[in-house]
Amino acid sequence: MNQEYIKSPVNYVGNKYRLIKQIIPLFPKKISMFVDTFGGSGTVLMNTEADYYIYADYYIYNDINPYVSSIVSGLFATPYDEIIKQIENIISEYDLSMINKEGFERLRDSYNNGRKDWITLYTLMCHSFNHQFRFNNKHEYNSSFGKNRSYFSDRQRQDLLALKQRFENKDPIIVSSKNAFNFDFSDFDENDLIYFDPPYFNSVGNYNDGKRGFEGWTAEHEKKLYELLDRLDEQGTRWALSNNLKYNNEFLDAWKDKYNIHYLSGDYLNCNYHKKDRETKDIEVLITNY
Repeated sequence: MNQEYIKSPVNYVGNKYRLIKQIIPLFPKKISMFVDTFGGSGTVLMNTEADYYIYADYYIYNDINPYVSSIVSGLFATPYDEIIKQIENIISEYDLSMINKEGFERLRDSYNNGRKDWITLYTLMCHSFNHQFRFNNKHEYNSSFGKNRSYFSDRQRQDLLALKQRFENKDPIIVSSKNAFNFDFSDFDENDLIYFDPPYFNSVGNYNDGKRGFEGWTAEHEKKLYELLDRLDEQGTRWALSNNLKYNNEFLDAWKDKYNIHYLSGDYLNCNYHKKDRETKDIEVLITNY
């Protein structure tokens, strides 16, 4: 039977939904414990069948980020009807719509001035340009209003419901916000799977440039990542790494051929890449040690 894939209710930069139908079949058929180390929107975790899940959201800047992990934690922990009720209450309180920029900006100011709960942030995201959220160097929310485009839509309600139904009878999800390199992987073995979707080194995007109050992704991070993957391989732990070969990444080029490289078809569009990155063809791959 073909698997029905669900879309994360969080439209976060780096979302793998366009590639999920190619990624999941490349995962092992039997997974005891699944770890999504750079979780982002949680799309891969939400579509992976495992006995036990750990969503370890190491933000795409590879730093501790409470914002996206707080949303994911709230979505998993809060009943569907309560989520909808809270969102609708905020929409009513600020008269949010596709055309009310003033209401959006009042809610954004309220969030930045202390109303920093996950449901407010999620509601802001739903009404922001392209349904994505962004922060400045002071960690103030600064996404612009998505006029005539962004609102809490029926599709988002459906995505929320699909998520809650998928995990209705599963063990609770563990949500953490650690740096990927500080995670203790010593207890994982050949029955588990650790998935890595790090920032793409040498990509030109505002998500990994280190200019928005979060740590950037540097050559040192890239080298540490491959050292970590080699150590996991030596201890017999299965892992899968998403990456893109279109960038001039000397570290990836020198390292990748010792493992299995699976080429994925289709463009990977949900990233805040600068124009010159969007004009070159993606070479998305999943690299595995199994």
